[in-house]
Amino acid sequence: MNTFDCIVTHFAAREFHPDKIPGNVLAKILQAGQLSQSGLNLQPWHFVLMRDPERLKRLAEFAETGRYIANAAAALVILVNSRNRLRVIDGTRAAQDMIMAAWEQGVGSCWVGTFDEEKIRHMINAPPEFTILSLIALGYPSKHAKGLQRKKRKAPSEVASEETFGRKPSL
Repeated sequence: MNTFDCIVTHFAAREFHPDKIPGNVLAKILQAGQLSQSGLNLQPWHFVLMRDPERLKRLAEFAETGRYIANAAAALVILVNSRNRLRVIDGTRAAQDMIMAAWEQGVGSCWVGTFDEEKIRHMINAPPEFTILSLIALGYPSKHAKGLQRKKRKAPSEVASEETFGRKPSL
C-alpha cells in the first residue's frame, strides 16, 4: 500500500481481532518512529511497547478514552523529553509515522490522548525528564470495525486556501 492509500483508507480501530502482532511487524512500526524527523535531529522521544495482556488491561484502566486498549494486541506509550521545546511536534510526527507504518502492515490503531499520566508513569517507570504525550492501541481490526470506506471530511476548499486565507486554490 502506498502512502496516499494509507492516508485515504486509515481509520481509528477500537475493536481488535485477538491475533498477536508478529515481532518483525512491531519492529518495523517502532523503526518508523525512530526514523522520524525532529527539530535539530534531537529525537526527543522514547516509545514503550506493551504486549503483556495483563499490563494492557491495567493500562486501559488508566486511559479514560482508551478502554479498548485492554483488547488490543499491543500498545505504545509515547514519551517526550520535557526539556525539548519541540517535543509535542516531534513526538506527534513520530506517532503518526508509526500509525501509518502499522496500517501499511494491516495493523489498526487508535490514538489515546486522555489518561492518568502519573499512574502510567509509575507503571512504566518513566524517568522524570519525560512526559507522556499519548498512547496508541495496536491490533488487527476486527471484522466488525468500520473501515475502508469513504471518509467524511470537509471539502478541500473549506480547509485550504491559496496565497491568502479564503482564496480557493486554483488546482
